Amino acid sequence: MSQPSTHPAPAGTGEGNFDTESPSRATEPEELAELFQVSHPRLQSAHYTLFNGHYISVHRKRPFRRAQRYWLNLTYLDPTPHLVTIADRRWLYLAIGLGMATGMLLTASAWSPTPWHQQAWMPGTILLLNGALLSLLIFFQRSQNLVRFHSRHGDAVLLELANNSPSRAEFRDFMRTLLHRIQTAHRDHPHRSQRRLGAELVEHRRLFEAGLIDRDSYDRAREKILRKHRQAHVTPGAKKNQATPGKAEVVGITVAEISRPAAERIELFEQRRSVG
Repeated sequence: MSQPSTHPAPAGTGEGNFDTESPSRATEPEELAELFQVSHPRLQSAHYTLFNGHYISVHRKRPFRRAQRYWLNLTYLDPTPHLVTIADRRWLYLAIGLGMATGMLLTASAWSPTPWHQQAWMPGTILLLNGALLSLLIFFQRSQNLVRFHSRHGDAVLLELANNSPSRAEFRDFMRTLLHRIQTAHRDHPHRSQRRLGAELVEHRRLFEAGLIDRDSYDRAREKILRKHRQAHVTPGAKKNQATPGKAEVVGITVAEISRPAAERIELFEQRRSVG
């Protein structure tokens, strides 16, 4: 399952005053932890690799879509996994309805004196039976049992794995390693709150521009991170400033989006003021 090697990864892109800490900067070899997940009914596969201590790479293939290959910094993941069951019950209800109709026609055929191959409703019975089986197959194809990891403060879904695949033991072994490395990444980055939130905001922007999270998820995550900035720094800073006049204190956190020709740059900085 694992082998010592240095994982080649794409370089990250830093924005503003913060560095997204590209995995290309890691120089020491790290033991790889890998997980392969293949779903033949859904015609999709995923390959997860933990490398360089604080990173995970994802290579995902899905039918009728371009293959996705990207990496995530574990520093920005919440270590609490969320178990999600997705069940498209509409197809299940349709399968049940068509199955009941098929059963009624089969019962009528059994009680009819006319031979079954001569009954006028037999083609309809076969059609209903095929429709019930197809609806049931679509229900199983669209239903999933997933484990999701959200971002620490933006609460956007950044990582998604099929639960207990390819086996319960292998999945749990990988999950233990993943949770341990997420916690280690958090301990290894003891930045101040405003710097940590700013770096996470930049990471959300990178994932949005790469097409890994949609506009709605990015906007919600951005608003949550900025709200935490206001709650954690603006209000406490103002109160402290009133209590101890005559000292230079942090009185606000300003987030500015400065447009430039190629892309957007997000800057996060402290505004200081001398009182007295």
